[in-house]
Amino acid sequence: FGFGESLQDLIALIQLVYFATLLFYLVYSTAAAQWCATLFSGGKELDIKGGLRYGLSRLGGVLGTGILTGLKCMLWFMLLILPGLYKGLTYSQSIHISQLEKISGGDANRLSKVLIREAGILRTVGNYMALFVLFYLGFIAFYVAAFAVLVPFGLTTAQNGSPEEAGLGIALLFIGILFFV
Repeated sequence: FGFGESLQDLIALIQLVYFATLLFYLVYSTAAAQWCATLFSGGKELDIKGGLRYGLSRLGGVLGTGILTGLKCMLWFMLLILPGLYKGLTYSQSIHISQLEKISGGDANRLSKVLIREAGILRTVGNYMALFVLFYLGFIAFYVAAFAVLVPFGLTTAQNGSPEEAGLGIALLFIGILFFV
């Protein structure tokens, strides 16, 4: 394909793969939201192809809603930080509304604002903080497991390997410790 011959080609390939991954994620997350709604309403079987077709049909609306919401939040952040955080919180459900309710753009933002106000700002922040703590604890668990594998590797490399390998092992240990701290 002509890629890999220069740094610009490699960067273009990485950007293309990133964009394709983003589009797949939007389609799949919309399909997953529909599957969850089906299970929540009492459905017993999931239509995989139908869910992916639904996700593909909502791609434009979800992408447009994400871009519009991002622009609005960025403009509020440029005004002041706190209004930007507030608008980001009130628009936080816009993508999910666009996925499930077939509403796009500003209508999804307005409905998200209504839903967040009805639930309450403090309750919404509390729910997000609870999710953040769960993900952070999971991250720490995976990090500790990776560090448990890395320490013996670094120590054996430092003792038995060449000076370059020893330096790499020690550098990996220090990077791991600094990242954890």
